[in-house]
Amino acid sequence: MVSIGFFGGIFWSSVLLVLSYFDFTQIGPNFVLERIKLGKWANGYVENLISIVGIGIISIIIAFVFYFIGRKFNGVLPGIFFGLLLWVIVFILLGKIAFDLKAIKDYSSDTTVTTICLFILYGTFIAYSVSFAFQEQKAYLRGYSK
Repeated sequence: MVSIGFFGGIFWSSVLLVLSYFDFTQIGPNFVLERIKLGKWANGYVENLISIVGIGIISIIIAFVFYFIGRKFNGVLPGIFFGLLLWVIVFILLGKIAFDLKAIKDYSSDTTVTTICLFILYGTFIAYSVSFAFQEQKAYLRGYSK
């Protein structure tokens, strides 16, 4: 679960960085660190790198949460719902409190659609990978329980 979560966080936050670079979204991966003042040394690339690694570490926790809640679900649909749930948690419930994000109505429709799609892809990656790993582990252990 650790490698799935960390890779998912690194990969999809890197995709978010590219999308923000090409102005598909007004939010980059450094939205995680906006409340933390790092100083002048952490501007630009360093701040983005720290944010991407931070999202990777947070994703380890998210992968374990899905492992305990939904590891027995198969298919893509649970991942889509999981991604949508994560988007609602990040942008609507915790947006202003934890990440200093504006209200969702204050962002462009491009930002809203892009982040929803990215969270759906992220949730699908985490959910499908975790459930696949669980099914493989269950089959592996079943072979040794004679």
